[in-house]
Amino acid sequence: MAPIIYLEGNIAAGKSTLAANLKRLELFPVLDEPVKDWQNVEGHNLLELLYTDRVTWSYPFQVLALATLGRRQTNLLANHPEGLTVLERSPQCSLRVFAQALAEMSAIGREHMAILRILRDAVAPPTQRPIHYIYVRTPPAIAYQRLNRRGRTEEAGVTVEYLTLLWMSDRHLAAARGNRPSSRLGWNAHS
Repeated sequence: MAPIIYLEGNIAAGKSTLAANLKRLELFPVLDEPVKDWQNVEGHNLLELLYTDRVTWSYPFQVLALATLGRRQTNLLANHPEGLTVLERSPQCSLRVFAQALAEMSAIGREHMAILRILRDAVAPPTQRPIHYIYVRTPPAIAYQRLNRRGRTEEAGVTVEYLTLLWMSDRHLAAARGNRPSSRLGWNAHS
């Protein structure tokens, strides 16, 4: 059975560039992180709201992130049940990296984290397919420079400290795996 490969890494690490390069090969489906879904929820930009007021919008944004990441994974696997598939960002990372970091910043409470775990299990149930992760490793200072260069207005509130919190201890690598067997490949993207 062909594996699912997740592209993981910090904000502005280079995941989308890697995904675009993989798409050009036209060998297997590659799905981007659903940023556009987050930027337009019935006319509301939840990504911007998250970075403008983390305390108010962290939990609703994480619900949205899990729902959209889970939906695209379900749709992709339904349409490509046998072949290799590549997805930028996993539901597991949304919960175990981003929501956890927001909880450490006191922007998400314990009870909300419990609900997010239930939602993650509902939108991304276990699969028999092997899971692999490609982690795009980019230091926070470089990711911050890239973030500023790409100029998404909603990311103006992202600080190098927040990127560092996400980066610490290779959190993405350890957290994305969860309790499931998987393999991981790190890729340094320092340019």
